Amino acid sequence: MKASMVACIQCDPREEPLPTARGQWQGTMREAFLLGREHLRAEGVDSPEVEAEVLLRYAIAWDRLFPGTSPLSSSHHRGVVEPIPRSSLYARWESSLSWQTWKTYVDLLEERTQGRPLAYIIGRREFMGLDFLVDERVLIPRPETEVLVERLLRELAPLPHPLVVDVGTGSGAIAIALAVYHDGARVVATDLSGPALEVARENACKHGVSTRVAFLRGDLLDPLEALGFQGQVDAIATNPPYVPSGLIPHLPASIRCYEPLPALDGGEDGLEYIRRIVQQSPRFLRPGGLLAIEVMAGQADAVQELIERTGFFQQVESVMDLAGIPRVVVGWATAPGSGSS
Repeated sequence: MKASMVACIQCDPREEPLPTARGQWQGTMREAFLLGREHLRAEGVDSPEVEAEVLLRYAIAWDRLFPGTSPLSSSHHRGVVEPIPRSSLYARWESSLSWQTWKTYVDLLEERTQGRPLAYIIGRREFMGLDFLVDERVLIPRPETEVLVERLLRELAPLPHPLVVDVGTGSGAIAIALAVYHDGARVVATDLSGPALEVARENACKHGVSTRVAFLRGDLLDPLEALGFQGQVDAIATNPPYVPSGLIPHLPASIRCYEPLPALDGGEDGLEYIRRIVQQSPRFLRPGGLLAIEVMAGQADAVQELIERTGFFQQVESVMDLAGIPRVVVGWATAPGSGSS
């Protein structure tokens, strides 16, 4: 990648690099933010103003908690550091920023211009109003998945103690949000990735639901076989790999170069894992139980047809996201079945 160049906010942002030698930096928080913003903008980063501010707030918080260390070489998970509040930043807007904090900020800016997603840089992502620890072991939770959780919470609200299965839990965002917002829910979350489950367990502890969310390593619904849950599950939820293999090379570099590809690649048509989940679900759902699957834009009709073809679901429909795109397909089981794995 070409050298990242920033001079000052009034000049061509590619004329000079950000000052990195001790003694070169003497500036305020406002000046640091403006330089960071222009640096990200020059490198083509989306939302440079928002991201420059978040990274500055994080750098300040990091140096308060771990003074004299760099996030780049620290053994601490970056998500343990919470960016200082915006109000705190702007209350000290014209205060000087220390050299050490400036250096930390520059390190974070350089990570971002190299393509690393903001969520991985600061080790956290907000989902359903909750803060989740994230890193390259798991996909970054996205706002579209909130459509799935919100629909599940609405359907499960009348049940005092629903049993829910989250297939391919990743960071645990779906499972944990359901447990937090339905205080009677019992959730079983599965994933084939051991490292992903480590992150999910940390998040469950962080949000105080580790006693109601069980994490099991295994392929899709296979771990349920030994639990005796046949015909007892109130809802099965999943945000599975659904990107067609041929589209993976065309994903933004921030996704294909950093996020775990096994959690993205849905096979030739993107439906490989969805087919298997649809086949397995009738074995575990109770009569009237709900299957809810997040899908890629353009997949809803095909997934709805897959569910209808099983003959186990009495009603199937799509749920739109805020952009009006069918994002979730839901189906209600008529009776327990013997779906094949």
